[in-house]
Amino acid sequence: MLSKTASQPSHGGASTPAIAPPAEMTLPARNGAEALVRLLAARGVEYIFLNPGSDTAPVQEALVALAAQGVDVPRLRLCPSENVALSAAHGYWLMTGRV
Repeated sequence: MLSKTASQPSHGGASTPAIAPPAEMTLPARNGAEALVRLLAARGVEYIFLNPGSDTAPVQEALVALAAQGVDVPRLRLCPSENVALSAAHGYWLMTGRV
C-alpha cells in the first residue's frame, strides 16, 4: 500500500496528497531497467515472462545484478516468442490470480 505524504498544490489551487514510494524504491537505480525491476518487485510481481532479444538485455542484466546484491527480484521465465510470453503470463494470472 502506498503511504500519503505532504499535500502538493494542483491546477485549481486545491491540495492533493502526494504518494511516497515504497521503501524498496528509495535506493537509487543505476538505469531504467533496474528501476523497472525494482518497481515490479516492490509491487509483488513474482515472474517476468520474457522473449529474449537485443532490446530485453538491460532487463535481464538488471535481474542478475540485483539478485547478486541480494535484492528479491521476480523470477525470469524465458519464452520463444512474444505470443508464448503473453499466453504464459495470462495463464499464470488465470490459474493463480497473482502477477
